[in-house]
Amino acid sequence: MRREPLITAGVITSLIASALTLLKAFGVDLTADQQAAINQFVAILAPISVVVIGRMFVTPIADPRNGNGDPLYSYQDALDAVQQRGQRG
Repeated sequence: MRREPLITAGVITSLIASALTLLKAFGVDLTADQQAAINQFVAILAPISVVVIGRMFVTPIADPRNGNGDPLYSYQDALDAVQQRGQRG
């Protein structure tokens, strides 16, 4: 899960939908409207929670920084790397 933090929205939604079906099979009295309302709530909540949780595990590419807030590379380092690639051919 750690290498694919954003896959969790589908997993969360599927687990809840399956749990509702399982509860209904074991006799929990849920109407079709109640099931639909729960599924709709989860469908909205799952992507939001993935964004909030997923942001902790991914590095933004616009301004990547380490855990201390220091830049992972400077603009000058990136420019030097591009120029060196150009010189190599």
